[in-house]
Amino acid sequence: MPNTTQLTEEQYIATFVEPMRRIDEDEYVEIVPLAGYVENCIIDFDLADIMKDLQLQDVYINGDRTFGHALLYYGKPNCYLVVITDYTHLRVYGHHLLDLNEKYGATAAR
Repeated sequence: MPNTTQLTEEQYIATFVEPMRRIDEDEYVEIVPLAGYVENCIIDFDLADIMKDLQLQDVYINGDRTFGHALLYYGKPNCYLVVITDYTHLRVYGHHLLDLNEKYGATAAR
């Protein structure tokens, strides 16, 4: 049994509800622990040597506040581990490996 759930593109897109927006620093949202899940992603996908090598870039919440997206940079330009939090059930829903180079032809360095 896998320790992580990699979402398909369709499952990932289904967690978007406009307007997607950054969570403000002083905004209250329920805390869902991500560390154990992220550690499993590091192992499953060989994303970084250790947890501290990941950098939290942004955290977004969808328009109806049901899903949050934590974007973690893992050292490859324009690529992120996106951990999706299900705020309805207060759990990690899954993750998506977002490669902006592949998806949008992004070429600028991070």
